Amino acid sequence: MSRKFIETDGPQWVEEGIISPEQYARLLGRYPEQERAIGLLPLLGGLLVGLGILSLVAANWQALPELLRLAILLFTLLAAYTAGERALRQGQRPLGIGLLCVGLLTFGAGIVLTGQMYHLVSHDVRALLLWALAGLALTWLYRSRFLFLLTLVILGAAMAYSVHEFEVYSYVGLGLLVLGLGGYWFRYPDNLLGWGFSLGWLTAMGLLLDHTHTPFVWLLPLLGLLYVAGDWLPRRREALAVQLLPLAAAWFVAASVAANGEAESTLEVLRKAGGAYALALLVLLGASAAGKWRQRALPSLSDWLIFLPLFFLPAGPLVIILQLLVLYAFAGAVLWAGYREQWRAEVNAGTVLFILASALAYFRLTWAFLDKSLFFIGGGVLLLALSWWLRRRNEQILAQTPPLAAADAHE
Repeated sequence: MSRKFIETDGPQWVEEGIISPEQYARLLGRYPEQERAIGLLPLLGGLLVGLGILSLVAANWQALPELLRLAILLFTLLAAYTAGERALRQGQRPLGIGLLCVGLLTFGAGIVLTGQMYHLVSHDVRALLLWALAGLALTWLYRSRFLFLLTLVILGAAMAYSVHEFEVYSYVGLGLLVLGLGGYWFRYPDNLLGWGFSLGWLTAMGLLLDHTHTPFVWLLPLLGLLYVAGDWLPRRREALAVQLLPLAAAWFVAASVAANGEAESTLEVLRKAGGAYALALLVLLGASAAGKWRQRALPSLSDWLIFLPLFFLPAGPLVIILQLLVLYAFAGAVLWAGYREQWRAEVNAGTVLFILASALAYFRLTWAFLDKSLFFIGGGVLLLALSWWLRRRNEQILAQTPPLAAADAHE
């Protein structure tokens, strides 16, 4: 729920007697939009100042004496960290974190510019990993989401530079990502950090597959590790941030098999994964089932339908039909879970997946002999029916739920 949503629908709730004016004011008080906007300004300001300092110094670097160069870097670094620590002690956390970001960027600039000044030749990315390690230390010390994301960018850039410039995969960088940032996210679960870590893990695994020339389908079990990690979080509601990306990747692979079932070359690339691929999925399935049982969320085990490796079957119409059935079953499982939990976003996602599966089925199986207009008519009827059913379901739920104002009156 957001402040904008409350401001838009809140007056109507008050008018209908769902909540009282006092409760409406209390809800608005829980979402102080002005404080959030003000708190973001120092972070962005610190980032811009740091980038500005880097640009200014780099542009005039060669014209400055060596001692002055070192003095500028050292002074900026110490001043940023000292001012940031002081601001934090005074309770000005956004300003303090912004200044610490200036210090972190200055530290990275000092590594690069000092190497240029003394003509140091680098054969690996140890210097960039040292920069990322400094950001990791600041993230744990000050427990800052902004520092987490900035460190994630630095670490991802270092790993990509290692693969493309030196043709070496940085396993040290992978360790920093998993143990440092992953450990922080697991210790302090957060949706934004979960999304950031998921993208970082996707980048790291993509670089690994590219470096080792491994078939891309291995990205699924590697992303499946993220899904399993979500099942072992202390709280279930933070799992979506790290489980959605593996599910989306698995869905696209399944859709590719359904759409290109007759393209033997595509399936042959998928089959290069070998039997170890299926074994890896079975191990992940077992670990996921244990985590879901611990969280009392076994019904969500249906998510693993989308991971079924049907591309191992011989090419032909049977593979297409089975894969389409899996897509339909997965969409139905998402819809059922959304109805059960009364979560509109999941219901909408299941509806979209059902429509996409229908589109794939139409284009693969009936495009040649079924009138195309019937597809759009059928899709429209399906959407109207779902809309009517969902509205009726919501009315039934609202009728069974006592008004909030009445509930508060009994307290």
